Amino acid sequence: MKSLLTTLYQFAFIFIIFILNHAFTYGKLFANAESIILHRSAESSGFHRTLVYNVTLNNWKGESQILIEEKIPKDIYVDSYELLNLIEENKIKIIAEKEINTEAPAYEAEPFSVLLCSHSKTNYHELKLAVHLRYQKPQDCDELGKFVKVTLGSPNLYIRSKSKYAKKSPAKDFKCHSEIEENYSWVEIPTAHLENHFEVPVGCTEHFYPVLILSTIVIGFATMYLFYVIMF
Repeated sequence: MKSLLTTLYQFAFIFIIFILNHAFTYGKLFANAESIILHRSAESSGFHRTLVYNVTLNNWKGESQILIEEKIPKDIYVDSYELLNLIEENKIKIIAEKEINTEAPAYEAEPFSVLLCSHSKTNYHELKLAVHLRYQKPQDCDELGKFVKVTLGSPNLYIRSKSKYAKKSPAKDFKCHSEIEENYSWVEIPTAHLENHFEVPVGCTEHFYPVLILSTIVIGFATMYLFYVIMF
């Protein structure tokens, strides 16, 4: 009985040391997270944009690898053929339930996720992602306006580096090309909330009949002109 109690005490002591060690590790890591800066901006205009991610790991020593998990709403899409080289190099991965239809309007599309990977010898990372805005469903512009606001929410940031804290932290199973050993862990880093907003022009339902009539007239005259040219 005494031997059993001794074993239980030893097990409890080891367990407490394990918890304290991990608490210290997480505390240290997330204290460093306060000096990690993630900025996302959008270049270009119209329906075709480029998202630019700038990540600075202040007070971070040695090489590092980051992973950005971007949740793309149904109003936005990426073209896998446009990103083919980056996909083949394991720098970008698209996670979708089915193949992305680049021609579908927003009201017929589905949201999906994109993973962006970067490996750096320094504490600075820059990544770019080409995105495209989908056409929106026509609406009453007199009541709702001529634009629809599309919001891209905050991404998730993960770090895997040769820092001893990252190595001991729990991982999220994201595959990403890197020179850093595979047994190093992905660590989710809390960042400031980010949002990007886009205004997408829409068709106006009150313009439907005027446009239909005008289009019919133009097509009619064009058809008669072609008929005249062919016959005479």
